[in-house]
Amino acid sequence: MRAFVAGATGRIGSAVVDELISAGHRATGLARSDQAEQALAAKGACVVRGRSAAWSAVHRDDAARLIRLGMEQAPAGTRLPVVAEEAVTTKAIAEAIGSSLGLPVASVAPQDAEAHFGFVGSFFASATTVSSNATRQLLSGEPTGSSLLADIDAGAYTA
Repeated sequence: MRAFVAGATGRIGSAVVDELISAGHRATGLARSDQAEQALAAKGACVVRGRSAAWSAVHRDDAARLIRLGMEQAPAGTRLPVVAEEAVTTKAIAEAIGSSLGLPVASVAPQDAEAHFGFVGSFFASATTVSSNATRQLLSGEPTGSSLLADIDAGAYTA
């Protein structure tokens, strides 16, 4: 069987991942850092990268192109956020992940997130988004890649 584990590197989640893998199941964990991603991969778990309640997202090809254009065209020291989608909700992402893994998804109210998920719940309950309007105007560049949810649906983040 397959399971998606939010908080997969936390105290409880890491034990769940270990138990699932040792029993021959396929575990996919949510990782918010390189260290968490490496820890999950070392256990043999699949990894889905994520951040907060509302996430800014960009397709990797768009990020690569706009960063190159920024290096070539922007004045030195210019901050250039590279974003295609300014606010993709955690709910939409969880639903897409659940759908792609064939797992049910249940909503948790923001005020209950920390009690439900532990310390990582504060990330689920918060919003950290950014706009790239200034970047687009300066570089005359528009994102053309697929959306985060389309990529999740297509299996781009699973092994």
